[in-house]
Amino acid sequence: MPKRPTRNKNFRPLSETPRAYGQRAPFIVKDLLAKAGITSKGITQFAEAQDKWLSRLRDTLDPALLEHVTGTGFDAGILTVYVESAAWSARLRYALAEALPALQASDASIKSVGVRLRPRAAGADSVKR
Repeated sequence: MPKRPTRNKNFRPLSETPRAYGQRAPFIVKDLLAKAGITSKGITQFAEAQDKWLSRLRDTLDPALLEHVTGTGFDAGILTVYVESAAWSARLRYALAEALPALQASDASIKSVGVRLRPRAAGADSVKR
């Protein structure tokens, strides 16, 4: 039996639209974030908490070290300071060990301090082409 020739324009009938195959409409990002409990209020509170910890670090650490800090976090009594490279991580670890009593004096809820690596996001100017 010979093979049927193909058509140049393959139009699908209306019954074969994506909805007929069970595909849903795209999700709205705002709804997904709200379902996960992430709201603009929560984001602003997180940003304010980061600014608070960075200002306390400015009072206790050398400004040359602070240039390489990319962020902070505080959870369950552990202050985590994020730094852009492993070399600065080692230097900051020693500086924070010396500054821990001063940080605990400013906030008694600090039990320990940790340093983690988080490089800065590459800007549009630093992209290699």
